[in-house]
Amino acid sequence: MPTFGLRGAKVAKYNNTNGVVTYDAPIGAGCAINVQLQLRFAEARLYACDNLAEYLREALGGTMTFEAKYFPQAAQLLMFGATTKSRTVSYASGGETISKEIVSVVDGADDAENYVGFAAYCPDLIDGQKKWTAFCVSKVKFSKPDSNFQTKGESVTFQTPTTTGEFVPDDTAGRVMREVAVCDSEPEAIAWCAAVLPQAG
Repeated sequence: MPTFGLRGAKVAKYNNTNGVVTYDAPIGAGCAINVQLQLRFAEARLYACDNLAEYLREALGGTMTFEAKYFPQAAQLLMFGATTKSRTVSYASGGETISKEIVSVVDGADDAENYVGFAAYCPDLIDGQKKWTAFCVSKVKFSKPDSNFQTKGESVTFQTPTTTGEFVPDDTAGRVMREVAVCDSEPEAIAWCAAVLPQAG
């Protein structure tokens, strides 16, 4: 599908309670720049009578790459298992001493990333008509993103964070990995993204 944008990225904590899959309330994952989904397969070939007699290809999961303008603090805590720490700093400004509490995001060696559901949508053009393609990855675990910092030279280059995650089949009967829907309007796509991450009643 010829998509030409990416909007509304949200994540929600994945829960499996006695075989019933639900999600916590979705939160913004950051202003998305790029999402790539690549399926991973197991393959088997059986040769008999000097020919390829049987071929089996089964999807096992895949890799998801997500680049954003930045990852909001709440998303970092949920996706990467990060924690926060508060420090009070004092500094001189305009002849007076200012004290301020600053909250930082802490990546620890013992952090445990959470499985989350991920949903977003894209404007699309199908047979000359504008549509909206919405997609959801049911169960994905992201790794902490790398950080790139670069001095400013003769031209300005933005550095943006990218995280990579592994997605696997969820725990429903259908073992869903991803779901895609084509919607007629942006409000429909937003509503679909909310519906595809069901919360416990």
